[in-house]
Amino acid sequence: HSLDSLGITGFRIAPYDDRDDYRLVREGENSDTPVFSSLSEGEKTLIAFLYFLETCTGRKSRDDNDQRKRLIVIDDPISSLSQDYVFEIASLIQHQVIRARIGEKVIILTHSLFFFQELLLSAERKKRAAGSCPPEWTLYRVSKSLHSSVASITFVSTICMPNLSQLSLIFLSLFSYISKDN
Repeated sequence: HSLDSLGITGFRIAPYDDRDDYRLVREGENSDTPVFSSLSEGEKTLIAFLYFLETCTGRKSRDDNDQRKRLIVIDDPISSLSQDYVFEIASLIQHQVIRARIGEKVIILTHSLFFFQELLLSAERKKRAAGSCPPEWTLYRVSKSLHSSVASITFVSTICMPNLSQLSLIFLSLFSYISKDN
C-alpha cells in the first residue's frame, strides 16, 4: 500500500506464504526472481525507509503487539531521493509516526529546509496559525563548526514561508543572529 501511495508500481512487497518474512515481487515475473539488484538507489532508499517505519511499531512478526515506549530517530529520510518524494515522505512520517503516536519521542534530522517545511505544513493544525509550529513540538537548529552549537528555533513562522528560498533563509537567519547581538 505504501509503495502505491509513493507512485511506485513496478514492484510490490509481498509476504512469503510459509514464513514470517517479505520479498519484492515484480508483476509478470516469477516470484523467485531476485528484484533488489535491479532497483535504483532511490527505490532502495524508499524500501529501506518503509521497512524502518514498519520496525518502528516494535513488531517482530505480523502477530506481535509490542507496547514498550520508543524513541524514534529519523536521520535525513529524503537523502538520495528526488524532490518528487519530499511531500510523500513527510506525509508518511506525519501519519504513521507522529499522529499514530508510535514513539514516546520522535527526533527527525534533516539538511533540507524544503523537507522541514513540508513536515511543518503537513502537521495537524488544531487552533494554530498557518506556518506556526505545533505546540507539542520542540525545534532545534544544530550548527556544526569549530564550536558546534544547538539553538532552539523560535522564528518558525518565517522559516515556513513557502516562497522563501534556502539562500534567503540563510540571510534571514544571519540577520536575525546579528540583530540579537546589537
